[in-house]
Amino acid sequence: MYAGAGVVQPKIPSKFFGFLSWYFFSFTMELFIFISGITYGICVNRPNGYYKNFELIKRKFKRLMIPYFIFGFSYVAPIMKILKITKDSYLNYLIKGIIFAQNCRHLWYLFALFDIFVYIVILNFLIDGKNKAELFLLLSIISLVFIRGIPDIMVTKRAIYYLFFFCLGFYFYDKLEIIYTYFSEHLSVWIILGLISIPLSLFRRIIYDIIKAIRTIPAICFFIYLTNLLTKFHIYNNFLFEIILKNGMGIYLIHPMLIYIMYFRYGQREIKPWIMIFATTFIAFIISLIISEIIRLLHLDFVFGE
Repeated sequence: MYAGAGVVQPKIPSKFFGFLSWYFFSFTMELFIFISGITYGICVNRPNGYYKNFELIKRKFKRLMIPYFIFGFSYVAPIMKILKITKDSYLNYLIKGIIFAQNCRHLWYLFALFDIFVYIVILNFLIDGKNKAELFLLLSIISLVFIRGIPDIMVTKRAIYYLFFFCLGFYFYDKLEIIYTYFSEHLSVWIILGLISIPLSLFRRIIYDIIKAIRTIPAICFFIYLTNLLTKFHIYNNFLFEIILKNGMGIYLIHPMLIYIMYFRYGQREIKPWIMIFATTFIAFIISLIISEIIRLLHLDFVFGE
């Protein structure tokens, strides 16, 4: 919101938080998709890999699209109407905004990831052999050249763009030992890549998709290194992290609309940006976590695709 792209513009702007927003949003979704590609690589290499036929589609529809439609219809749509973010009628918004994903807010990620798995299943039917990871990555790079004129109905265009990062993650896992050995011996490479990602993020709005994709790779590499570094301090082995990990989907589904509500209510007041950001983040996180736990206690886990 401080970057000028939110549905609500705070009364007191902040160039510092605006830049931080642009920087982190220039690679965070790409990073999540990249991690999904790594996870896919792990599953594929299991003895009973689930990628064959349509078993993957079946599982991912349950995991991604059921939460998408449940929260889209019963949570996102009502808040969009109550806050008057959309001028469409409730029914029209459900059709255009949710079903065709023209304005589904943060839920677009679920739809895009599902689309990506559909593309992966198609690629698996077309391509077989030892060099599958390389061929997937090559085709995803080629697809970046041709997506400019594709309409983004049902998140098709965004899914093709993010397919590159999924395939990059798959390739990364396939060559994990080689890549990690090189970078573990060259710490300066990770640091340089992280620094390069900062000025490159300034070009978010003015370059083509293939350049945007290249721009995010340094940041992804740098954050992978940081994640690896944190594991040495056992930061993930604690109760709080386990609770967050268990309720990750619930927190993701619930918290963005809570932030909208708080910014609509308090964003036009003269509240310092850092106070507003930390307060809304903390409150949205706690409420999302509590609601997620309540849903689990009521045995309604299916709404999270579980």
